[in-house]
Amino acid sequence: MAYSESGYESDIQSAESTSTSVSESAESASPSSDTESIKVGESADRPSRGDNRYRTRVWRDDGSSRTPYATDSDWNDRYQREHATTNYGPLWSLRQFFRRLFGQPEEALPGNADAAAGHLAALARESLGLHPHYGNQSVAHVAERMGFAELGGKMAYEQVDHMLRNWSTLANARTAQDRANAGGLVVAGSAGATQAHTAIVTPGPGATTPDGAFYPNVACGGLGGRRSDGSRTVADVWPPSERGSVQYFVPR
Repeated sequence: MAYSESGYESDIQSAESTSTSVSESAESASPSSDTESIKVGESADRPSRGDNRYRTRVWRDDGSSRTPYATDSDWNDRYQREHATTNYGPLWSLRQFFRRLFGQPEEALPGNADAAAGHLAALARESLGLHPHYGNQSVAHVAERMGFAELGGKMAYEQVDHMLRNWSTLANARTAQDRANAGGLVVAGSAGATQAHTAIVTPGPGATTPDGAFYPNVACGGLGGRRSDGSRTVADVWPPSERGSVQYFVPR
C-alpha cells in the first residue's frame, strides 16, 4: 500500500501539533512559580505547626529505655568481665571446661575477683538503701542487676521455691562465701513452716560460731535484726533455730 509525500508530511505535522498541545497542558497544570514549588517541598519535609499529616516520632538515644539505677559502669559489661580473652593458661581453661560440663559455676578470672567483689558489695548496699524493710525485694534487685530477673515480683518463700527448682544448691556455707568473695551471685534462703527469708551473700570473712559452724556474710532488707548491709552474717540475721535450714543458691 503506497502513500503520497503530501499525505506523509501532513501526518507528521499532525503528530507534532498533538505533542505540543499535550506539553502545554502539562506545563499549565504544574505550579506557575518557583516559590510555589519550594513551598510544596517544605510542606512535605517540614510541616507547619498546624499540619500533623507528615509528622514522625523522633527516637533519641537518651538512655530512656535502660533499667533504673543503671550507669555506664554497671554490669552491662558483665560478659567482658567474666569471659575475657586473656590467656590464663591451659590448666585454667581445662578446669573451666569441666566445670561447665558438669554444670558447676565458672571460676572468676584471676585479677577480676577484687573488682567483681567490690561491685557485688556496692550492689548489696544499693539494694538495702532502696528496700530497707523487704529482704525479698533487696535480693531481687541485686539479682536483676547481675542479669537474673526471675526473682522479681516474688515473696521470699516463692523465691526459695523457684531457686530449689531452677537454680543449683551449693554444698556448704564456705563455698558460698568463697564464691561471693570472687564476685559471684549467691542467694541465701530458707522457707520454714511459719516464715521465709532470703539474702545476698556478700564478700567478707564470714563468722564461725562457738559450735564450730561457719556462716557467710549477707546483705538484705528486713525488720529489726533481719536487716544487714553486708557486714553481718547468717548467724546474725537468722535466729538460731533457723540457721541450720539456710541453703545457698546460684544460677545455673
